[in-house]
Amino acid sequence: MTDTVVPTGLIGAYRGTDYRVFHPDGHFSLRVGQYSPEAAKLLAQGCWTNAVFITADNPFSEMLSEAENQQRRRELLSCLKAVSPLVFEGEGRGEDPVWPPERSFFALGIDHKRACRIGEQFGQNAIVELGPDAIPQLILLR
Repeated sequence: MTDTVVPTGLIGAYRGTDYRVFHPDGHFSLRVGQYSPEAAKLLAQGCWTNAVFITADNPFSEMLSEAENQQRRRELLSCLKAVSPLVFEGEGRGEDPVWPPERSFFALGIDHKRACRIGEQFGQNAIVELGPDAIPQLILLR
């Protein structure tokens, strides 16, 4: 996406975020543009070609209450479980200490179009997507 309403500073913040995936064997982190051996292993284990890291928290980067975010997370988890064979909890932890970590999910086997639709449905500016190369990419949705 070349034209976007997402401010440049926010895009930079997304690129600098540590996207943590809580796996039963321990957590691992995803960084935009950096190969993830842990994600590659998960993709290979299930013969999946893609995955998405996504949140429902704070739509369009507007802070919501914890109760509102919890409800949105429950809805997102239900949506992801309906279309993904494997979903892990996670959190996006940015470099700005003022912005709290956002609870998120890492879902395997969701194709690009569906991942974007889900992100848009939950009012997100962007999602992080991985293809078969296991290199997380920032996908702007607006």
